[in-house]
Amino acid sequence: IQCSAGTYSAQLGNDEVSDCTACPAGTWSNTAGISQRSDCIDCIAGKYAVAVASISVSVCIACPAGKYVTSTGSDADTDCIDCLAGKYGTVTASSAETNCIECPAGRYVMVASSTAVEDCIDCPAGKYVDTSGSSDVSNCINCASGRWLDTSGSDDVTDCIDCVAGTWVSTTGNTNVSDCIPCVPGTYSTRISSVVVLDCISCVAGKWSASSANSAPTDCIDWLAGTFNVVVGSMSIADCTVC
Repeated sequence: IQCSAGTYSAQLGNDEVSDCTACPAGTWSNTAGISQRSDCIDCIAGKYAVAVASISVSVCIACPAGKYVTSTGSDADTDCIDCLAGKYGTVTASSAETNCIECPAGRYVMVASSTAVEDCIDCPAGKYVDTSGSSDVSNCINCASGRWLDTSGSDDVTDCIDCVAGTWVSTTGNTNVSDCIPCVPGTYSTRISSVVVLDCISCVAGKWSASSANSAPTDCIDWLAGTFNVVVGSMSIADCTVC
């Protein structure tokens, strides 16, 4: 007897259906009377089939978005390979790893088999990442000391904003302009992105300033005529001595 579609036999003189061998999972055939395993047609790359003796290409199931398989004849859903962390895949039946798309700079994703760019998470405020395909929040780089950043998803170091002259901050990853510490009254600093309080320079003797965050020596005010003070860094007119 002739073997039915989905089965084959290399032997002559078959007289029992049981003499026919089922095309294995991952293959199919809609032709009766085939005589060898190679006549069973593999599911194409990007798809798999778990049933045996299949008679239609429709038995081949697409790997879901976020996964791919490069080989033909796959016979289990576990043959579909996850797009790695740091990437996502939007198409089904993907047959190549190149269909896994890197999360853009400024974002990361920690889990595998992500299916949309929305799965990529913004680097938090105070941080940036300038490369694509990041797989962990640790890939996000702190803005340097003397700088701050109040927005998320930044993709370049130039997004980090300098603390203005008259302020400083020694920590990294600052998230608000208020993290920049003002130079105290009686001092000033002309330096932007200052990282140490030592950049705050005392007003010279004979001058004073009651305000903080001074950014130029001209912010230091001369004593009144007929008064003097030999102390540097004066922060009050009360420090003035009448001649």
